[in-house]
Formats: sequence, structure tokens, C-alpha cells
Amino acid sequence: MINGLKQLLVSARSTLRGVDTTRQLAIGTTFGMLLGLMPKDTAFFLLFALILLLSHGNLLAGAISAIAFSWIGWCLEPATHAVGLSVLSIDILQPYLAEFQSWPLGPWFRIENTVVMGSLVIGLIAALPCYRISYMLLDKHRETLVKIMTRNPLSRWILDQSDSDLQKAN
Repeated sequence: MINGLKQLLVSARSTLRGVDTTRQLAIGTTFGMLLGLMPKDTAFFLLFALILLLSHGNLLAGAISAIAFSWIGWCLEPATHAVGLSVLSIDILQPYLAEFQSWPLGPWFRIENTVVMGSLVIGLIAALPCYRISYMLLDKHRETLVKIMTRNPLSRWILDQSDSDLQKAN
């Protein structure tokens, strides 16, 4: 738990200092979108979180994006249900879905759930546009966002923390 908080604090500090590239921020935003749209009790959520942790994506951008898209995902639930029902009703997919469910970890993915399947489909379709739009917006407005964020007392505290302070916390 402490290591995860330390990593998030380091990520926040590098974001505020402008160390992370626009690409890293856009990757974090995109995986945060996937995390936010996906129901939290599926293995897909854990899989996307693991990919975000193992990628060069910015964890702070991912966390903020996941929180924001969780609200959007909640509002989109009727649409994700309809999309999931449509996908799960495709006859040609039935043998593949049944085979996937028979695998040892298959039931944890909950692909038989219409909201899970719809969230997965919508999230995967939206991933590339989300990456491109967030990249474009972050590239254009990054300096302004950093100025706004650094006015916050919490941001100033994060920037003042030295690496030795973070190591003492462990």
C-alpha cells in the first residue's frame, strides 16, 4: 500500500514538474478511461490496471481519468447494457464465449454480463480517439494546466517533497 502511494506521489511530482511526456500523460488518460468505464468487479478492470502500471503511462493521469470516467460509465450504463446485449446476441460468437467461460479464469472476466461486455466494447472503440484527443489537448494546454495545478497547496506540498522524504516514509 505504501509503495503504491509512493509511486503515485512520485508520478504526481513528475507530472507537476513537467518531466513526463505528453505521450505518457495520454496513455495514462486512455487507460484511466478504460478503468473508469469498466465495472470494478471484473478481471478486465484488474487487467487494465496492470497494463497501466506496467506501461509508461502516467499514473496520476490514469487515476484522475479513472475517477472522471467512473461517473461517465455510471451514466452510460443503459447504453453499455444495450451494446453488450447486442454483442452477446451474435450467434457466431456463442461458441467462443462459451469456450472462454470454460477456461479457469474465464468466469472472473464476467463476459456474460451485458454491462461488462458493453463497457469493454465501448471502451476499446473509444481508446484510440481518447488517446488522440487527450494527446492533442495536453500538448496544446499543458503549460496552462501545470500553472493551474501548481497554485494548489497540495501540489506545492507534493513538489516540495524530496526523494529522501519519500524513502523515509517506507
